[in-house]
Amino acid sequence: MASFARTGIVVARALQNPGLFQPSALIRGQTNCSGLIAVRSLHTSRVVSAASSSSDKVSAPIFNIQDEEDFKKRVIGSSTPVIVDFHATWCGPCKILGPRLEALISAQKGKVLMAKVDIDEQSELANEYQVRSIPTVFAFKNGKVVDQFIGLADDDKVSGMIDKLLAR
Repeated sequence: MASFARTGIVVARALQNPGLFQPSALIRGQTNCSGLIAVRSLHTSRVVSAASSSSDKVSAPIFNIQDEEDFKKRVIGSSTPVIVDFHATWCGPCKILGPRLEALISAQKGKVLMAKVDIDEQSELANEYQVRSIPTVFAFKNGKVVDQFIGLADDDKVSGMIDKLLAR
């Protein structure tokens, strides 16, 4: 049980400060006492966490955009505010910002959704929204862009963006 609790601490620290994360500290598939599974990706040094509790079957408010039609349906047509993260798998700052955004969005418990757009797979969307640098993050409400930032942002800036989005 002690190793499970230790994994939970490592995952929490990794989400709070990915720059200090040591991926070798995690063991594939180890579950901690709060029901999170910590998995070390073989292709990146990013932590992926997923709910494993059988009582928590609600799908996460975080999703990948598959195509332009999917974007229109899930972002533009959403009645729930959506944070859109334009990123790439090869982008170092994106690998740092992504887990931070995911943690902050997950903490909102469905009040805000997060759409992830890989610019290499969805270049038309990136061009449409004039994404020139990544990561680029947009806040959508009622199908309209209401806020955005480019590059790495600290948790306070992202939380402020989410708070403003919910207050509108």
